[in-house]
Amino acid sequence: MITAKSMVRIIATATLLMSGVAAQAAPIYSSVTWDFRSSGSPDTNTGTDYGNTRTFTETTNPFSETVTATAWADTGLPQPPGTLEDAFLGQYSTGLGACNRGEGSISYCDGQNPLHQFDNFGQSDLVMFRMDQGQYEFNEVVIDPFGTYDRDVSFWVGNVADLPAGDDLMGIEIGQLESLYGFTKHDDLNPRGSGPLTIDLLNLQGNTLIFGAIYPENRRVDRFKIQSLTATLVPVPAAVWLMGSGLMMLAGLGRRKRA
Repeated sequence: MITAKSMVRIIATATLLMSGVAAQAAPIYSSVTWDFRSSGSPDTNTGTDYGNTRTFTETTNPFSETVTATAWADTGLPQPPGTLEDAFLGQYSTGLGACNRGEGSISYCDGQNPLHQFDNFGQSDLVMFRMDQGQYEFNEVVIDPFGTYDRDVSFWVGNVADLPAGDDLMGIEIGQLESLYGFTKHDDLNPRGSGPLTIDLLNLQGNTLIFGAIYPENRRVDRFKIQSLTATLVPVPAAVWLMGSGLMMLAGLGRRKRA
């Protein structure tokens, strides 16, 4: 006759064995590239004014992966310097660009190069990429200036859950992204140029990437559009949960035996 204790031990052992099988069968996730040019990834745009949202979806194996993009800017108007407010995120032939409230109407920005690029000319533009599937390893961003400009960048990686306003950056001070909300900031200095440039994101992990011209502005004005983003999903394999359950069962049996 199989006792209740023996049954629990059998289940726990089976769970551990299943975890090994699940680990071997776990899917291998490859990197995904979202192309933000007007001829690239499918784009769904919500809104036509400041504060609009664009979503891009790429179909990969084993599922589709979506990134949500919004634009932000430090204009100093009417917020104090260093405080973010929503901006307009545009999509163009060379990639994503931004128009902030200090640059005038959206229709004016759209036809005036270089205003509709990400820049730090007195007012700093940023884009926030929020990943909808969970934690990602951020691999690289390709930027492409419309013209010949400096291409120094700053980027932050973290989790939107750490922000008090979730995925809304309105009123947040840029300098507090690191000290208060746990984002990691990196600067990447690059030569002046007119062609596409690949920015290494150092494989930092999180569910959110904030990216823009170097902040605060250094010696020269930096301008560019954002052509693409490449990232890799960090899966939580079923084997981790199965193994944890099996070990907890066996540990419980051990405590009962000692008692």
